Amino acid sequence: MNIGILLWCEALNRLTIDVDVAEVATYVVDGAAIVSFTEAGNYKVAVYTVAGQKVAEKNAAIEAGQNVQVALGAKGTYVLVVEKDGKVVRSVKLLNK
Repeated sequence: MNIGILLWCEALNRLTIDVDVAEVATYVVDGAAIVSFTEAGNYKVAVYTVAGQKVAEKNAAIEAGQNVQVALGAKGTYVLVVEKDGKVVRSVKLLNK
């Protein structure tokens, strides 16, 4: 079942729809964002500053259960956006302490 949640994505300065929130989980560990996927697919993971500047991006064909790690850089607040097959499935604000 897909559940849609309307979110404001500050980095992209637009509304996004967070679909099937159980599909992707995000964590921050030692200055890196770790994204864990429960479904296979073609994903793009992008990290933005709250001012909207893109600081990292990874594109990958992901298998269910696989993780992707993206370095965040300096301490601060970031927005992580995950797209699957060109559609935003998750956008979340991250704090790198």
